[in-house]
Amino acid sequence: TVTADLRSVDTLAISGDFNATVNSAQVGTGTYTVAAGSTLTMTATKIDALTAATGARATVTYDGGAVSLANNDTVAFTYNGKAYTATLGNVGNVGAMNTSISQAQNGGVALGANKVVLSSTGVTGATNLVLTVGSSGSVNDSLVGGNYTSIGSGNPTKAAVNKGSTIAITSLEADLDANLSTVTGTTVTADLTLTADRSFIGNLGTGVDTLAVSGNFNATIGGAATVSSNNGVTVAAGSTVTLTAADAHAMGNITGAGAVAVTALHSTVAADLSRITASGAKTAAAGGDFTFAGNLGTGINTAVANGNTMTIDSARITGQTTSGTGTTNVSDVAYTENVDLSNVGSALKFNGATNSDLTISAGKTLSIKQAHLAVIGANNAGNNDISGAGNVTITGVDGTADLADVGVAGTVTADLTGNVTITTGTNLDVVDTFLVGANETLTISDAKATGKTITADGTGGNVVITGATAATQYDFSNITADEGSVQVKFTTGGTLNAATTFGADTDYFVHKNQTLTLSAAQANGETITGEAGGGGGTGGSVVITTLDAAAAYILTNVAFGAAGGGTAGTVTSTITTDTALNAGTNLGNVALTVNNGVTLTATGGQVTGRKIDGAGANQGGLIINAMTQATNLANVSGTTALASVTAKVASGTENLSGHAQVTSGLIDAIEVASGATVQIDDAEFLNTASDVLLVSGAGNVTVSGATITSQYDMTDITATGTTKIVFGGAGIVNGASDLTGVDAITLAGDAVITAVQADGVTFDGTGKVTIATNAAGAQTLKGTANDDSFTADTDASTADVLDISQGGTDTMVFASAGNSFTITGFTLGNGTGKDVLDLTAVVAGMPGGALSNPNGGTGIATYANTASNITGTVVTLSAFPAADSAATIAALFSFAVAGGGTVNDKVAANSKMLFIAPSNSDAGSKIWSWNDAGGNSNGSVDVLELTLHGTLMGIDETDYPTLHADNISI
Repeated sequence: TVTADLRSVDTLAISGDFNATVNSAQVGTGTYTVAAGSTLTMTATKIDALTAATGARATVTYDGGAVSLANNDTVAFTYNGKAYTATLGNVGNVGAMNTSISQAQNGGVALGANKVVLSSTGVTGATNLVLTVGSSGSVNDSLVGGNYTSIGSGNPTKAAVNKGSTIAITSLEADLDANLSTVTGTTVTADLTLTADRSFIGNLGTGVDTLAVSGNFNATIGGAATVSSNNGVTVAAGSTVTLTAADAHAMGNITGAGAVAVTALHSTVAADLSRITASGAKTAAAGGDFTFAGNLGTGINTAVANGNTMTIDSARITGQTTSGTGTTNVSDVAYTENVDLSNVGSALKFNGATNSDLTISAGKTLSIKQAHLAVIGANNAGNNDISGAGNVTITGVDGTADLADVGVAGTVTADLTGNVTITTGTNLDVVDTFLVGANETLTISDAKATGKTITADGTGGNVVITGATAATQYDFSNITADEGSVQVKFTTGGTLNAATTFGADTDYFVHKNQTLTLSAAQANGETITGEAGGGGGTGGSVVITTLDAAAAYILTNVAFGAAGGGTAGTVTSTITTDTALNAGTNLGNVALTVNNGVTLTATGGQVTGRKIDGAGANQGGLIINAMTQATNLANVSGTTALASVTAKVASGTENLSGHAQVTSGLIDAIEVASGATVQIDDAEFLNTASDVLLVSGAGNVTVSGATITSQYDMTDITATGTTKIVFGGAGIVNGASDLTGVDAITLAGDAVITAVQADGVTFDGTGKVTIATNAAGAQTLKGTANDDSFTADTDASTADVLDISQGGTDTMVFASAGNSFTITGFTLGNGTGKDVLDLTAVVAGMPGGALSNPNGGTGIATYANTASNITGTVVTLSAFPAADSAATIAALFSFAVAGGGTVNDKVAANSKMLFIAPSNSDAGSKIWSWNDAGGNSNGSVDVLELTLHGTLMGIDETDYPTLHADNISI
């Protein structure tokens, strides 16, 4: 900061890469010089007192030091915003290098001599290479260096060090008539910060690059001001710059976020306003008649004063905005380029007349307001007022315009304003395309909409098509809405013409007392609304046809008209052929009718809560895939009963006990998939049930809540998985219950059950089982984990197969000599869990009612083919071959024994005994009774004296030592 008294200084030379602010009270009248890289800051008043303030021209030094030169090296730079690259073909002398620089091109145009000048201290080897703005340039020309690239190996690319002189002029508001014409430099700025509306009448010369205007006021560049093309202006937000068209034309770029007001445009008819690009409001005012031949720029509102006319050709006026009460006269009437007059707000004439005809060339478009159509043509004997092969766009259309004389061969577009209704008349029939803006609605009749392009843009931009008849073929395919809606109102119902086309997201509206019939494909994804009945009428209704599996139809937005004081409408579909709906189909509000002999297959979700009826009483069938407990069939067969309803359980476990439509008998059959389980209440299988429920499939069935004394018929369950019945208490299973097909029974208490009922059944639960009823044939029986009892049947020709491996102390009761069991899981020994063969009744049937052995002994004994007599009444036979029949058992007693004789010699006549002997064919042991006393009493074991009572599977002679008296009850 300099504060010294400088009145005696002729020249103040400022250098160094810093800023010098001169605040001296006495700055003198000398000359201040500013070197490249330095900055001088002074107020306008102080700098105005100087003889001159001059800055050095811009310089570029490569790498700030040594550069090794070689022929064909390149040097890049930007001069006044244009980029150049010069190839130094001959670095032998400076003149040759400068010639190369002058020949560098941008866009095919050479730079020219002495615009940028190269200098160096030498032409070979190490040198300082410097570029400077030359004598053909001006001091405020800009120069920015790029890279210096050497072709020599090992020579790196050199970056540029750019320097220029800067002069910053402050407080211009305090010296509004300052003469700055003697101020020059690479960059010169003058700051005009406003504290009130001001008028600058000074001289900006050619050195001031930028006049920076700020403050929320108006700065007028007065008529006495001197400006040049080097003077640019920046207008800050909130500020306004006002200047004549002559000054705007003379000055450089006017930029910034503020406003610009151009005056007296009529006085400078060739003014070029294209350099006014500030983003605030921009206006140009004209106060006289004139023909404009300049450039109105972009975004400038040209106001023509009342009683005045601006004449301008179409090329200059296109896209421009005009206002005011004056007139804009477009001088030409034949257009070979696009012409946009839609923003002309002033009165409009063509060729100085109010009835000129216009011609538009092919591929070109004239845009014009509806309000200005009156000045085109005079409707001469039906001639077209606007003609040609081109297009016309009319803005501000409110529906009252008569476009009958718009006869271009191209497209006629009407850009609407406000809500417009077009239902009668022919004044807009020539329009091909309607544009509907945000929050605007076009209401148009069906006849006038078909074949048209209508685009509604923005929120609330809507199109309503009225008076449509379903049977009529329409082309509404190019009628769309961006964020609003397109709605077609059908005042006449019937079947929608298959050839009618609609734009995306078109909604349908059905008037009351009308029914719209359309295919599922046509209704898919659409919004269809019915008008309310009202006044005793019936709400608008919808019939959907061809509902099939071809696609996942979305019908969620199809709705009937409410009653509204009348009768509500309906949304219905009739299934005419066997149909399996796509699992993705959403039926929305559709009520279904199934024709006679036809079956509809749908998911549980598709049928839940839905009204589904037969076409006639007991007509049509329904199959429900993926039936769940939540599937609500309350409205199925509500009006007319279906012939059949089948529910399919697809996976997991579904508890349908207590499901209203299962217990009511609506569901006739349930099909369970493999791996799935369905639980059903026992009431469906009571013998007294009024309805029949068939259960099939490869899955599992659980019948819950059964009462042990009730009579059930389980023959209607044919599912091949596991069928289980759960009994809730103890007692005797009703003997009349047919449990055919039941695979498992859960017992909550002890139960008595017949062998036929228990045949093939697995038991679980907390109760034990007693099978006490004899049955012919062979049954396969299983026990529980508790203490069970089994009575062998009296059919001597077969043996029941018994598995008691589940645990508990089980008892096998042999009621007569002919009883027989094949037993798996028999546990030998004594105590808890040991099983019992109850032969009491067999023994009681022998002579004397008891076992006896004259050789002596009672109970269990073992004989192993020895010379000793056989004693005991229950004898295990060891060390003998396996015996599978009465004959082979009898043959064992013919075996010789040591010391002479046979085994028969070791038994006593009139014996009544039990034999347990190995059985090879059964991999176990067989239980035989020998009644010699009831035979020939000869002391010899004969075939006819032997009776088979059972087989103990898995028990052989190695287990005999563990046989205990507790295992046999006699």
